[in-house]
Amino acid sequence: MTHEKMKKIILMISMFLFPFASISAATLKENSRACISEEFFDQQVKAKIAKDVQAMEYLFKNGYCILVNKNYQASILDTTFSGKVRVRVYVGKSAAELWTYGESIKN
Repeated sequence: MTHEKMKKIILMISMFLFPFASISAATLKENSRACISEEFFDQQVKAKIAKDVQAMEYLFKNGYCILVNKNYQASILDTTFSGKVRVRVYVGKSAAELWTYGESIKN
């Protein structure tokens, strides 16, 4: 089975298990941690668990991750089986796509 075919199957399964995964309105909550990619989000989670202060400082000081300073309107773009969520966050007329924890989202 090809990688692309596997991705399509996983997407179809996740649509049944997580019907809210299609684009829907939501709020990214204040004091949430979010990162610009799933990879950086995973690094942030591992660093937090390991209490790796240097790794956390690197990710946040270089703009790979942020601590959300207020509630923002967002659209849920994707979810994972492990509870991660990809959102598009709206700031004025601009938007950014970020990865965060599922519990950081309020529908």
